[in-house]
Amino acid sequence: VLTGSLSGFPWLIALVPFFLVNNLLLLNQYPDIKADRQAGRKTFPVSYGVAMSNRVYAIFFILAYAIIIYETTNQLIPSAGHIALFPVIFSLFALYGAMRYKAHIVK
Repeated sequence: VLTGSLSGFPWLIALVPFFLVNNLLLLNQYPDIKADRQAGRKTFPVSYGVAMSNRVYAIFFILAYAIIIYETTNQLIPSAGHIALFPVIFSLFALYGAMRYKAHIVK
């Protein structure tokens, strides 16, 4: 908007928080699956199950960090952007917990 032209870069960089925030919101739906089902809510875990939700989480997780790696290696963002990869361990931990505990993720 400020430059007066459109490019793909802002859209690509915006996908990182999009994927990570969607993952956070997806995991927050796990403890409520039973209540959501009883109330007739059509959340993703209710509609497609925990296994599919875990796959979506994994795909979004991989895409978010792949974009960061792509942008830093192609010098679209400064190499200091690699610091954004540090939280990958927490994403892996969350994925492991989702796969192990499924709907009982609160454990």
